[in-house]
Formats: sequence, structure tokens, C-alpha cells
Amino acid sequence: MTDKQARQCFVRQSSFDELLDDLTPAQQTICTVLRQQVLALPEFLSEVVWRAQKRVTYGLIRGDAAVADNFAYISIDHEVRLGFYYAGALDDPAGLLSDQGTVVIANSKTGTQAALADLLMAALLQRKHA
Repeated sequence: MTDKQARQCFVRQSSFDELLDDLTPAQQTICTVLRQQVLALPEFLSEVVWRAQKRVTYGLIRGDAAVADNFAYISIDHEVRLGFYYAGALDDPAGLLSDQGTVVIANSKTGTQAALADLLMAALLQRKHA
């Protein structure tokens, strides 16, 4: 990768639809369902899509802050993962989180939707009160 390509990876943000274009149909479905679940949280959130990194970051916007306080992300490689930036501070009674603070999402009809919703809300509240 040239220096110019490396800079473009970190500078150019993309749309969610552009990211979906690079994914398999199964990954597209999982990512769309996860995105809907994150955006259903009861706060105004920022969404930043990094197509080259196959990552979507979600942050809490605080009043007049110039930047968002990121708390969760969707990451795609061979698997789709829902990750949490401050996972060590989260209560995870369902035991979904890996040591890296992520949850592998195998399909969009996973039986862990309620537990994922609880983790997302816990992560949001943790950042809101930080």
C-alpha cells in the first residue's frame, strides 16, 4: 500500500450502503439488523463508516462537544462482530463478550437479541455517565 492509499483509508468516510456493497449477502443482513438495533437506542448518536477498514463506529454526542464519545462498533472480516470500546466496564450477565470486548454475530436471527440490546444500552449508559 502506498502512503497515499494509507492516508485515504483513514481520511475518507463512506456511507453504510457503500460498505454493504463490499459484503456477502449474509453479512449485509447481519450488519443491517445490528445497525437498526444500535440506532434504536434512545439517544442521538454519531455513525462513522470506514469502508476500507470494514468498520462502523457509533458514538454518543454530548451537547456542544466537537467529537462523539464512541462506545460501540460493527466490524467485519470473516465474521461480523459487535464490539464495545469500554467492554471491561460492562456487566455481561449473558456472557456474550469475548476477551477482546466483542460479540461474534453468526446470523441476524440469533437468540441473543435481547442480551445484545442490554449490552448496547449498558455501553451507552456507561459513556453517558462517564
